[in-house]
Amino acid sequence: MPIGTSYQALKDIGSLGKKIFTKKVDDEVRKQIQEIIDKSSELYDRIVFLEDERQSNRELISDLQKKLLNIKKFAREFKKYKPQKLVTGTLVYSYDSVSYKDKPPHDICTKCVRDSVISELQPSADYDGKSKNIAFTCFHCGSNFLYDKKVDWVKYITPELLSKI
Repeated sequence: MPIGTSYQALKDIGSLGKKIFTKKVDDEVRKQIQEIIDKSSELYDRIVFLEDERQSNRELISDLQKKLLNIKKFAREFKKYKPQKLVTGTLVYSYDSVSYKDKPPHDICTKCVRDSVISELQPSADYDGKSKNIAFTCFHCGSNFLYDKKVDWVKYITPELLSKI
């Protein structure tokens, strides 16, 4: 029986019980009517509670479905990356641009991957051109990753960065 129908039936029972209660009836009938009114009131409270629970469960299911969709999306995208240890000893995930041609070569943050986030590393703006290493920054979590400027980061050379070397 749908919750709305149950609710209405309980209201009707309670209303009928109150009408009968006010008429002249013997004590035994009055006691039984009061029990019916009390039971219908308890059932009504239970229905309200169950409706709240049902709504909470619907929201939980919706949230879980969204999380599952995000996990699937992350897994589908993450399979395009391979772990790579840089000369500096830094571990990153590099985009497999040989197998996948839809994006240029880039690396993503290993810390963010643990949270199922793909965040591309970007060359640090404060590189002075004198250091042996260049830092790439994850703008999602703020982590820095050191690249050897002669070996690790050659795939990222842009005219702007080349002018600083």
